[in-house]
Amino acid sequence: MEKINVDIVFNGWGASTCLLINEMDKRNLLKDKKIAIIEPFEKKENNKTFCFWASENESILKDYQFLTNKSWSKIKINAWKSEEIKPLKYYHIKSSSLYKHSRKTLKKYNFIQITDFVKKVSTNEGSFLVETSNKIICSEWVFDSRPYNFKKIKKNDFFIYQSFLGFKITLSDKNFDEDTYHMMDFRVDQANETQFIYTLPYNEKSGLIELTRFGKTKIDSSYSKKILNEFILKNYGNYNIDEVEKGVIPMSFESPPNNLEKKWVNIGTRAGAVKPSTGYAFKNMYQHAQHICENNKLNKRVFKQKNRFKFYDQLLLIILNIWPQKGKFIFERLYKRQSSKYILKFLDEKSTLFEEIKMFSTLQKRTFIKSLFVWMYHQTKRSLIPLLLVLYVLIKTLFFENAIFWEPFEITLFVAGMIFIGIPHGSLDHLLETGNFKTKIKPLFILKYLAFMLLIFLIWFFNPSIWLLAFISFS
Repeated sequence: MEKINVDIVFNGWGASTCLLINEMDKRNLLKDKKIAIIEPFEKKENNKTFCFWASENESILKDYQFLTNKSWSKIKINAWKSEEIKPLKYYHIKSSSLYKHSRKTLKKYNFIQITDFVKKVSTNEGSFLVETSNKIICSEWVFDSRPYNFKKIKKNDFFIYQSFLGFKITLSDKNFDEDTYHMMDFRVDQANETQFIYTLPYNEKSGLIELTRFGKTKIDSSYSKKILNEFILKNYGNYNIDEVEKGVIPMSFESPPNNLEKKWVNIGTRAGAVKPSTGYAFKNMYQHAQHICENNKLNKRVFKQKNRFKFYDQLLLIILNIWPQKGKFIFERLYKRQSSKYILKFLDEKSTLFEEIKMFSTLQKRTFIKSLFVWMYHQTKRSLIPLLLVLYVLIKTLFFENAIFWEPFEITLFVAGMIFIGIPHGSLDHLLETGNFKTKIKPLFILKYLAFMLLIFLIWFFNPSIWLLAFISFS
């Protein structure tokens, strides 16, 4: 098997890789580096639509305005009156333009492309070994944007798909308002899910019209084409299909786990950069690329969403999962009660807590309260046993401190806890302390561990009930 040595390897050549390459180039971080991209496809086709909103002074626009081929200053929902979003505009970049630019950038450097799938990534003496069907690439840094197998985390109850199918069309007549981006149009069959039409007019006669579903099942191609055909004929007249675009975006509470190795960095969807409740990712991937290249050096910066916005996304995902038929009415009320400009600010996670409270007060309170209770159960079910133990200790301490009938129950509970929870959990402590799952147990760790156990024993010896309660609460 052929072995190749490089400094940086990119697993995948999607938007996140393109944005990171451009950021590295801007900061002169690719100079004198040997670079490899492993991607099974050529990445020259215009197979995706990348969009973002920005004002004129934002860095993302300054960096990518030369690639944008269209912008919109108005947003429309359903058949309602369109609304200005100035000073923002909504910008469009062809995926083929982004791929072409990153390819042009890489030609300035020592770069190779390997057209293959990544089979495995492993470590060896401080380097990474990235294995394909006939090559092993040895590298100092790995930036990994491979599609993650979300079946591994699909066990949580709130995983859904954002699936879509769209037509790039040319109309027979000039029926598009080319300055208005149609963000959501719910005037279509909902199919017991949440479905809407998304329209990007490139000019008066051509544009992209897409059917999008938020739901547990992916949208069906033949069904989508039927709905789109009916919608286009009814609202815009006769047309020709130039291209078909389709895709699936995971929407989930959970993110793929981060790699423990310092120079193996997840990017894109694999890093959790896709906003769970909407599927928007381009701006997040751009900001993540900036963080990775912070201070003009490569860093392992994990993408993190702000906690309260993550909480809002989780509430909406619960609703879309358990009560999908309510999605249409929530979005419609949101856009009726709030300005589009504010909603984009909220989606950018730049709104204030006071603004967010006002916004939620105008939405379906009962539905969101039910969602909150589901979220609370989801968060606390892992802590149910410790909470029950705390309750048990409190009841015994306050009302039955000297009762001997508790002893058989306590002994049984203690033995079961040691066998099924304590010993298996404690056996991993030396790995959790170092963060390296290949670490061997060291004598110093054992001494520290025994000393800590002795301290706990002494505290229990002098006041068992209070310190058992403290220990369980801490756990």
